[in-house]
Amino acid sequence: MFKILLLLIPFAACQEVEFSTRPNNVSILLLYFTQRSTETATVLSPFGIWSLMAGISYGARGDTYREILRAFLLFTDKERFSTNYKTLIDTVFKTPTSGVDISNNNFIFIDGNFNYAMERDYKNFLAQNLGSLVLPFDFENLTKTTDIANRLVSVMSRPVTNVYTIEDFRGSSLVMSNIVYFQGVWSLPFNISNTRLESVNGGEEKINVMYQRGKVPYSHLDSMKASVMELAYGKDGKYCMLIITPDPNVSLITVYKKFETITFRDILNKLQNDVNEFGLKEIDIKLPRFRKSSYHYLKKPLNDMGIYEAFEPQSARFPLIAREPIYIDAIEQKTEFYISEFGTVAYASTPGRGNSRQAAQDIAPSNMLLFVLEKTTTTIIFGGIFP
Repeated sequence: MFKILLLLIPFAACQEVEFSTRPNNVSILLLYFTQRSTETATVLSPFGIWSLMAGISYGARGDTYREILRAFLLFTDKERFSTNYKTLIDTVFKTPTSGVDISNNNFIFIDGNFNYAMERDYKNFLAQNLGSLVLPFDFENLTKTTDIANRLVSVMSRPVTNVYTIEDFRGSSLVMSNIVYFQGVWSLPFNISNTRLESVNGGEEKINVMYQRGKVPYSHLDSMKASVMELAYGKDGKYCMLIITPDPNVSLITVYKKFETITFRDILNKLQNDVNEFGLKEIDIKLPRFRKSSYHYLKKPLNDMGIYEAFEPQSARFPLIAREPIYIDAIEQKTEFYISEFGTVAYASTPGRGNSRQAAQDIAPSNMLLFVLEKTTTTIIFGGIFP
């Protein structure tokens, strides 16, 4: 029995917008179930997980295939999916924008002793349709394999480094990895001299809070019982951060559950309609400056979304991937998310060796939702729940 390790490393036309709702809906669910499983501040790059699970689904059959297909809202038509996927990737990750550096890379590392069993058609599908770099390695030489893999990532997903450890390859036959990296400069940067320490929820912990007064889209969302502010990156506003805060006496989870009926397109339309009607009004902009490191093991959240068989050695069915029985051993993601006076730097990676608890030096903000979006497709690149 062989096992797969999925490593997720996160650093338009009408048809395209419709297609992008699929990874977005999955992102909303995955972020919710992950936060619920940890009960702490949670940041994910769900797009990378959706991308890898889409790829592995087309190598599955039976209930294994049906569970992934339903949970990740995938097309049964592989060619249709590939066409839409490529268009979405080109729009979100490959359209140059001043002030924003963004990348999405897939890596498939195959143990030399397992390479013979891999179906050639499946390897070609990953390379041609998902843009994956597919490489055979000698997993028995753990030190050399880890070193080569890390050097490869440092070149293709700069400045992300030191993603893999020896343990990621030990005992594995196939390592599927995704790396998402985002760096965006605020269109309206903050003045560092206005940043000051404030208490978190009136307690002893303190966090740096950035302040400025400026004209940005801001609206009250009656349907969500919350307010939303849009902060743009770069010069053309193609990418933005949405900051959603609940009304007084309304819980954050109550607001989050409104995504069952409210889309990011609805929110962006509300912001734009208010700008069209009232113009951009000068407001006080307040945003925490913080760094959040997260380590999340995603088997439980994916179980909650209905995926079970893929993780079971005796039940998993991936006959189109390999001629030998295989299953998914682990899915984990490490994220680094940093907001400063100048902008945002973030990446996500699996493997993420560590634990899902907040690091001692991380003091996260509270009572807000943060989303880094590509606006034309409303694709969630990073999302955060800060209870």
